[in-house]
Amino acid sequence: MPLPNPKHELYSQELAKGAVASEAYRKVFGYKGKHANSQSARLSALVSNRVNEILAKVEAQTLLTIEEKRRLYARVVRCSVNNLPLDSDLIQSVKKVKRKVNGETEELIEIRVLDKLKATELDSKLAGDLVDKIEHIGGIEQSEAIYVNLPPIMMRPPAGLKPARETAE
Repeated sequence: MPLPNPKHELYSQELAKGAVASEAYRKVFGYKGKHANSQSARLSALVSNRVNEILAKVEAQTLLTIEEKRRLYARVVRCSVNNLPLDSDLIQSVKKVKRKVNGETEELIEIRVLDKLKATELDSKLAGDLVDKIEHIGGIEQSEAIYVNLPPIMMRPPAGLKPARETAE
């Protein structure tokens, strides 16, 4: 149930979207500086139930949770085509195919399963292992910048390793 104070409701919605508490507070209430940090901490106790309510409602409306998607992708990758029943949810299509061998026509069943490579890619994205790399070419001014989408790369730095800083030449 929405909170009676409209600003508190907006604040709850911002938090439910994933905003940091102090940033959400500044956005909704317009305060600046450290005052926003202390006020947002006090107000967060009032709206935490509402945030949980919003998140539960969103999750209920979601077709599949992230955990369910990852389980499906794991099943797709690990399935063996030879052992699948024809009514399996992992089969994309089944059709009869006629083929001539040595002058004789034989009827075969062609089974197409879901794409294992695509399932691996989607699972990697959900796990945070796959990062879309964007290269920035040009000056600092936004009007001069050119963004180029590069193919995604597999990337998860080893624990404790900090990325190197790029230096301008």
